[in-house]
Amino acid sequence: MTTTTTFARSARAASARWLLLWGILAICAIAPELVDLAYRIGGRRAPFAVTATVECGGVLAAAAITVWLRQGRTRRGWRDPVCIAAVTLAVARANLIGDLSGAPDVTVLRLLLSPAVLVLLAVELVRQVGGEDLRPARPTWRTVNSAVAPALLYGLAMFLASAVAVVLAQFGALDQVTDLGLNTTPTGVLIVQVASDAVVQEVVMAGGLCALGLALRVPASTMVVVGVAARLVVQLYMGPPALAAAIVGAAAVGIYLHQRRVLPLIAAHALYNGLAIYASLH
Repeated sequence: MTTTTTFARSARAASARWLLLWGILAICAIAPELVDLAYRIGGRRAPFAVTATVECGGVLAAAAITVWLRQGRTRRGWRDPVCIAAVTLAVARANLIGDLSGAPDVTVLRLLLSPAVLVLLAVELVRQVGGEDLRPARPTWRTVNSAVAPALLYGLAMFLASAVAVVLAQFGALDQVTDLGLNTTPTGVLIVQVASDAVVQEVVMAGGLCALGLALRVPASTMVVVGVAARLVVQLYMGPPALAAAIVGAAAVGIYLHQRRVLPLIAAHALYNGLAIYASLH
């Protein structure tokens, strides 16, 4: 009886630690979406200045946590190139907050810098718990070839989710093209935005979530539930079609747990989003 109780407490402690570490990563990544969702519940869109400021704060927090964790683990001080990179990227991202004009060059820089800092944080959090390295291995024919099947499977899951979303749209839906301003966004910015969104969502909601969960021995079912919930929160602004995101969330977690690789998910997500946007605009 004592052994069973001790095991249960240990499992709860591991799950709590997992939620804490992943929660830090998730909040730094999707804080702007949460703020925008709160505004939408009130019946209006969040001002760009507000979401940009929140996003900047998330990036700065991610860099600060990365540096703190890295310094405690490596003891290399400010000579550590990862710390230097994190601080440099975060400061550059913070400087962009002064220009809220929405100029394409500024938007592209913002979309490139934010995921870079979040990836550094995800890698460091996973290392703190002794998990598998999220960094991709050196590409070879074998690794590239073995990535095709999970990427195709994830792409099929996304197309299935789209079909479900079309059905759910009969109960009310938001026009994403107009709401997100995709029809007025320059093509170059759209391409970068597609890649940026894919990196952030898959690193946070699949790679980081599962790598931390595996290291702390969190049940797979728990990871699936949390992964699905995270996707739903990000897509709630769409209305009923957002429920289809549950398919994407479950598929991403399942594929990562089987393959232990995040790059196929990123590639499939970026390609799907690109095709979806192209179809919507043409």
